[in-house]
Amino acid sequence: MPGAFEDDDSGDVQLLKVMSVKFSKAISCVDQVEAFELIKKLSNYLEDSSATLQNFPDFDTLYKAAEQSQENLIAEMEGIADSTPGVDIINPGPKTKARASAKIDSDYLGDFNMIKDIVRAAFITNKDNDFKSILKIYKKCK
Repeated sequence: MPGAFEDDDSGDVQLLKVMSVKFSKAISCVDQVEAFELIKKLSNYLEDSSATLQNFPDFDTLYKAAEQSQENLIAEMEGIADSTPGVDIINPGPKTKARASAKIDSDYLGDFNMIKDIVRAAFITNKDNDFKSILKIYKKCK
């Protein structure tokens, strides 16, 4: 079906082009497990693609927004940790650009707007009661 997508350059057509290449690759795989995994990723991508919550023009803009979000997240978490005895935070910083790019390519067929986990952090507690305090705060925020 060469040339089937040549007349239109819309986002949907670009997605179809990427999917066509990936699907062709899956079909031509000698390893059936690899083919199955790739088809499963395509299926998951199609299910998730309608739930895209962000619309950045390029990966660099998305990553800059993620860096700012990381700062905001840590500030919020520090406020909670400071007011909750026995609770600290871990701030590993945002996912590296290289790791985020690799995940975008492998999990989201190159659609950078699908990645949702560049920003990351965690609470640490020493006792179950400390964790329960964090859980109560989380439930209030939901």
